[in-house]
Amino acid sequence: MCILTDHKDYVIKMFALHAKELKVFHAEGTYLLWIDCSGLDMDSEMLQNFMVKEAKVGLIPGINYGKEGAHFMRLNIACPRKTLEEGVNRIIRAINNR
Repeated sequence: MCILTDHKDYVIKMFALHAKELKVFHAEGTYLLWIDCSGLDMDSEMLQNFMVKEAKVGLIPGINYGKEGAHFMRLNIACPRKTLEEGVNRIIRAINNR
């Protein structure tokens, strides 16, 4: 199995189990996942601050791609598995602690 496919499947599974507020789009051919964060009920600025200050992860704000991306974040999954797991777990902990 491709490492990126494995990483994408991991993120989808973890959010489905532990952070149902987040939905991952099934994009192919990219190492950047679009994560729909509208279930958190935050505007783009609040969402970015939450990810940086509470979850302590640096995701790419979807708003950078236009107003339609305001409730999205982009996650780079082209990294070591341990790094990905740490970032995903930080996001899950932050969501569950809010």
